[in-house]
Amino acid sequence: MKQVRDVFLSRVATLTPRERQVFELVVHGQSNKAATNALGSTVRTIKTHRLT
Repeated sequence: MKQVRDVFLSRVATLTPRERQVFELVVHGQSNKAATNALGSTVRTIKTHRLT
């Protein structure tokens, strides 16, 4: 279990600040559209950040 956590944390650490913002919204259950509204982006941009 610790190994899974360590891998997860290392991957999160590689996110850009904007990807991290999107990640936090998605983890808290926000839809792409809600993330778009919260961050002032386009849905396409949010989807791109979610892919990384």
